Amino acid sequence: MTAGLPGLRTVPSPLAPRLQAGADLHVHTTHSDGLCSPCEVVIAAAGAGLAALAITDHDTVSALAIARPEAARLGLELVAGAELTCEAPASGPTSESIFGQLG
Repeated sequence: MTAGLPGLRTVPSPLAPRLQAGADLHVHTTHSDGLCSPCEVVIAAAGAGLAALAITDHDTVSALAIARPEAARLGLELVAGAELTCEAPASGPTSESIFGQLG
């Protein structure tokens, strides 16, 4: 365990075998409401044996530029993502009416 980062484990060699289909596609960093820095989440994902990781911070992609070199160093595929905040206008379609059209 790493001091001050609950649940973060030390990473084995970057040459450690990866799961071919393992991925976490919804991770937040300290660039929004996450507890770990972009590099720390990449290291944790590689240590868990994942093949890919999507950083999906709220309303920003700023963590990707920081995480990308570490992901490349560890052989981890980094997927760009973002969790966007959307608010319906005071008048207009509601989420219920929009989602109802999808299905």
